[in-house]
Amino acid sequence: MKLNVRFFLILVMALGLFAQANSQDVSDDLREGNRLLKQEHYRNALPFFEKILTKEPKNTKALFGAAVCYLHRYSKEKALTYIEKVYALDSTVDKHIHFWMGRVYHQNYMFDKALEQYNIYQSNLSKKDLRQKDLAKYINQVNTAKEFVKNNQNYLVSNLGPVINSSYSEHSPVTSMDDKLLLFTSRRSNETSKEDLDGEPFEDIFQSKKLDGGKWSEPQKIQLNSGGHDASIQLFDNDTKLLVYKFTKGGDIYYTERNGDKWGDLKPFAGINSRDFEADAFISADGKTAYFATNHYKRNGDLDIYYVKKNADGSWGDPAELRGGINSDEDEDAPFITPDGKTLYFSSRGHKNMGGYDVFKSVLGDSGKWSEPENMGYPINTPDDDVYFYLSSISKKSYISSYREGGFGEKDIYEISYIPSVKINGTVTEDRTGKKVNNLQILFVSTRNTTKPVNESTNTQDGRYSATLTAYNSYRIKLIDGKDTLLTQELDIPFTADENMTITRDFVIPFIQKDSEVAIKLPEKFYSGKFLLRDIHFETGKSVLSTLNQNELDKAAEILKKNPEAKLKIKGSVQTNENPTLAQERSKSVSEYLKGRGVSATQLEVVDGFTDGSIVGLESNFKGTPTMEFDKSIINSAAVGASFILRNVHFETAKWDLNEVSRDELDLLISILKENPTLNIEIGGYTDNLGEDAANQILSEKRAKSVEEYLLNNGIDKSHLSVVGYGEASPLAPNDSEEGRVLNRRTEIRILGK
Repeated sequence: MKLNVRFFLILVMALGLFAQANSQDVSDDLREGNRLLKQEHYRNALPFFEKILTKEPKNTKALFGAAVCYLHRYSKEKALTYIEKVYALDSTVDKHIHFWMGRVYHQNYMFDKALEQYNIYQSNLSKKDLRQKDLAKYINQVNTAKEFVKNNQNYLVSNLGPVINSSYSEHSPVTSMDDKLLLFTSRRSNETSKEDLDGEPFEDIFQSKKLDGGKWSEPQKIQLNSGGHDASIQLFDNDTKLLVYKFTKGGDIYYTERNGDKWGDLKPFAGINSRDFEADAFISADGKTAYFATNHYKRNGDLDIYYVKKNADGSWGDPAELRGGINSDEDEDAPFITPDGKTLYFSSRGHKNMGGYDVFKSVLGDSGKWSEPENMGYPINTPDDDVYFYLSSISKKSYISSYREGGFGEKDIYEISYIPSVKINGTVTEDRTGKKVNNLQILFVSTRNTTKPVNESTNTQDGRYSATLTAYNSYRIKLIDGKDTLLTQELDIPFTADENMTITRDFVIPFIQKDSEVAIKLPEKFYSGKFLLRDIHFETGKSVLSTLNQNELDKAAEILKKNPEAKLKIKGSVQTNENPTLAQERSKSVSEYLKGRGVSATQLEVVDGFTDGSIVGLESNFKGTPTMEFDKSIINSAAVGASFILRNVHFETAKWDLNEVSRDELDLLISILKENPTLNIEIGGYTDNLGEDAANQILSEKRAKSVEEYLLNNGIDKSHLSVVGYGEASPLAPNDSEEGRVLNRRTEIRILGK
């Protein structure tokens, strides 16, 4: 026993020494990670934080440090995961936590949350704090980003892939006149790479050739690279000359001429370079003007765009600032001039901006003045840096350097393609007869935000239609006759660069008997009995009527006013997890609304509420004679094509089972069909918008078939029933609340003929 105790004590001592050593290692790693983080050496700081997290997954300081590193390198998505995790563990881990959460949400397109965090951080600063200006700028950027993402432009932005891009920064794309040679700048590491003070390799210029099939060859360094930063800027003068950036004297612009397969010696651009920072330049197609970005003329050190003109003797004149509101109090960089010299593209951290650098466009007017800069919008611009915009010489494609989700590291090079409009046409005919259908409205509704949302409407003439849509989008197509939707289909248009693309899509609508009226005999029980007022549903835990309820109650009010002998018993309902007193409050809300619409209080009776786990509505009981004018919303008219909604045949999310309440309503429908044995109807199933479109289509069909099966089991002839699933089509109410979604999960009956 003594031996065992001694062994135990030795083991405890060993574990204690190990824990002490481990704790020291964590402290050392955290100290080094934070030191590098303060110097903005994110790539080198991150491994220290990750090393700690392998030992202590809930170390809040390491999680916070890693989140900031991931935001600047590698993955904004991981930054989001880490920052939310650390905030849940310790919301006081850093005094700037709300600022960094705002930045992470901003970069992850979670704009409302970003505003919330920015506002919290701003409210904790004094009004004289210099950071107030920065916070106001970030808040403006978030609001701009919300606007631009909501109204996205018709461009497809595609990553050039892992051959061109690496986990390091790639930027400054430059293409040859035939678009077959790509020069770009990268900080990727190799055996000869030297590191800058930030711990990452210096920038080098690489080139890649376009192969058959449009792929790019493995990039190779060009011989112009030095031991410091070198960057590609522009190929010009029929690709015989090249502008490059070198980190000399704070940053200068150089040029070189092609000598066979190699470039000649670099020469400084004397008309541009100063003792300060010249970041970028671009020479016009006629060779007479050079535009460049410099901080030489600003006290606060931000970059502005200037230009120089070539003199008759070939020398360059004095620099002049580019006017027209181009320059702001933030950085302007990377000018690009179109061959006609009339359009300027540049990147700026100022103006109306989504965040970081955005690409802007300005046009030279007839008066010689540049127009107010216009943000190119989303998806060309993002909440992060989007810079070095470069147009192809032979196509409508362009290139950009950007740091966006789905990339390979920091900045990547992307290809931008314009998404054109396409034509769609075809015929509309009727099932069974094959006749062409005229004067039918066809509505195309955008269902995907990959392009600027465009809803198009056209009408058939001679059974034909034609419309203009946008490629790389999805549409829900509705064929509408008056108030009735006869057919709903989906259309997915892939990306194409062909502006002359035409799609042919023919439609066949269901045959509808052409009788203008169908005499329908209604059974006596149709005029009195228990049912749910169709649209009266409440949000969980609430008794306040919304605008979604008013339409149904207005109809009920008109019925009661036309039939003063009729009475309405109102009995509220709640779910099993709600306060039962809500049922009475809901009943009173309805009663007060009806009285406000002119219904006599003597016609209304409010009774005690009840609890039902499946519905949130009102049990009602109209009492009157079979001659009273009944609710036209049940059957709008006796005309062929008229439709009505089964009032209380609603479904739970993702389900198609019928409950007892549903069967009460279906029994009423069965009585109508048995009184009218030759009546033909369509059973239409509908869903809300939760879930995938394809799954909702299947679900709607299952719901319609559930109703059909119940009717068949109760003696209705199958030959008089048609079943259609409409998926998410034609919602009765917005799908942004449970109240609205309940209404949209419905079964609708359409009279086809007799």
